[in-house]
Amino acid sequence: MLTYAEAQFCGIHKAPYSAFTHGHDFWVRVTWKDAGDFRLWRDTLDDEIAGLDHADLNELLGDKATNEGVAAYLGAILGAVTVEVWRFDRGRRFGAIWQRDGQ
Repeated sequence: MLTYAEAQFCGIHKAPYSAFTHGHDFWVRVTWKDAGDFRLWRDTLDDEIAGLDHADLNELLGDKATNEGVAAYLGAILGAVTVEVWRFDRGRRFGAIWQRDGQ
């Protein structure tokens, strides 16, 4: 059985391909296998999202302040099977999916 939780945060970054610091609304879906007490994972996700919300992602993640970087960061911390991170740009959804090795 897989369980998941979704969250949203706002953050700013200067992407490697951009000349400007700018902000996005990011959405996150974290999936766990056999999560056990789901409240623990939910609360841990809430704590991590609170640290990202309205933050300069370059200060937290360096040159990995991208969808891919956020997904890998959360995946490593949260013990997830997968982490999806996406944002909207010009009416289109762009995202990345991090997957734990061997899953």
